[in-house]
Amino acid sequence: MLKICKEQGVPVEERRVRRKKRMAGENAGEACLIIVEEVRRCMFEALDRYKIEAERRFNGITQLNDMFAFLNPHELLQNKNHETCLNALRSIYEDDIDFSELIVEIDRFKRLVRRNGTTFERNATAIDVLQWLTNCRLLDSTPYLCLCFKLYLTIGVSTASCEKSFSKLKLIK
Repeated sequence: MLKICKEQGVPVEERRVRRKKRMAGENAGEACLIIVEEVRRCMFEALDRYKIEAERRFNGITQLNDMFAFLNPHELLQNKNHETCLNALRSIYEDDIDFSELIVEIDRFKRLVRRNGTTFERNATAIDVLQWLTNCRLLDSTPYLCLCFKLYLTIGVSTASCEKSFSKLKLIK
């Protein structure tokens, strides 16, 4: 093709030399080493993100658990003043819950459990108490206590950012 162009007098431009695009800091001889270091850096970054997210979520769940600690069946059935436990809830749900009525309902709940002869296992949870109240048809007699159980059991926990970290980790892998 070049021979024909020269014979006809058609000017031929010199071909461009194509260069392979390289990552910053990448040299031809040590490309494998740079890629391994980059993957390692990305892995550490993903693991660091996972650790931070796990700690943040654990702290949030711990605060939530402390706020609703009085709903633990064994804590609820103890003969103690629950007023101190309710202060954290009062700041958030003061418009939704009548706390003076809630204290009366806690005392009513204790009497109902004693009268019914019910004992909750050592590892009983808030959902076990709510199910017991539902089975005994006591939801109407303890509406604020049931509302507290429902709030505690339905507070959503977002996992989207953690899932993003896992998907990035999967892409890196």
